[in-house]
Amino acid sequence: MRIAICEDDVTQAKILDFYLRKMAGKYKIEEIVPYSSGESLYRAIGRKERFDFYLLDINLPGLSGVELGMILRRTDPEAGLVFITDYPQYVTQAFDLKSAQYLLKPVKSKVFFAHDEPVV
Repeated sequence: MRIAICEDDVTQAKILDFYLRKMAGKYKIEEIVPYSSGESLYRAIGRKERFDFYLLDINLPGLSGVELGMILRRTDPEAGLVFITDYPQYVTQAFDLKSAQYLLKPVKSKVFFAHDEPVV
C-alpha cells in the first residue's frame, strides 16, 4: 500500500508518519510519501503518481485539501481519503467526498488507532 501525507505542519506530518510506520507490517504499507503543499501533491498526481490512501490537511496554502479531494475523486475514485484539520466546520464537505475519516488536530494515537481497523 502507498500512502501520501499532504500536511504543511512539519510536526503533525512527522506524527502521522510515525503512526503509519507503526502499522506498516500489519497493513502492508510499503511507502509513505510526504507533501508539504497541495500544489506539490497536485503536480505528483499530474505525473501519474498514485496512492492507495491520501491523508490531506484541509487548510493548506494555495490548493486546499478539499480541492485536492475533489480532484482525487475525479482522477482516482477508489483511493481512500482521510482529512486532517483544525477546523470542524469542514466535516460535511469531507464526507461529501466520501472520506474514510475526518480527524481533528492534534491527531492523538488513541484516535488514530481507535477502531479495529485503523484510519487507513
